[in-house]
Amino acid sequence: MDTWAQLARVYVEDVSIAEFEAWLYASETAAGELGPHWYAELLEFNYLQPNVRRELGMLIERMFAARRPPGLEVEIARALATGFLAGRVSLHDAARQFAGMHSDHPWVPASFLYVDDEIGDLPHPNQYANWDPTALAARLKEWEPRLAVMHADARAACEEVLKYLDGKPVRSAP
Repeated sequence: MDTWAQLARVYVEDVSIAEFEAWLYASETAAGELGPHWYAELLEFNYLQPNVRRELGMLIERMFAARRPPGLEVEIARALATGFLAGRVSLHDAARQFAGMHSDHPWVPASFLYVDDEIGDLPHPNQYANWDPTALAARLKEWEPRLAVMHADARAACEEVLKYLDGKPVRSAP
């Protein structure tokens, strides 16, 4: 797999830290694609440290800024869209990141703004364990019809993003 795409996948949490670390050690192309400095940074990175996602995310942002400035948003968008469509990236995470990209990238559909705004009242899947099971079940049941619509909107928007990134025509956002 392309090194930059793999960095974007771990950045958007489409792959786990452990999967990324294993891929890095096994990769035959990462050193050449990243250059010696950035490859060493990843090899020396402490993948067991507290706040590993945040720290690794900041390192990846610096890597993209230094070596591939225009590519981060495109790689992130591709990883988010494919990860969401495959069921590996949550609706919460896809909507939040795409909504944040929308103002700078008109090719990101505005429907992500709606989904991000609406879903803010629903707990993130990572928070489910902190909820009382009965209360969580009731909340999810209450949201079921809206979630179905939001999932359908996000799926269509992710497909639009991928069509755009693949150079195919995409309808303009309303």
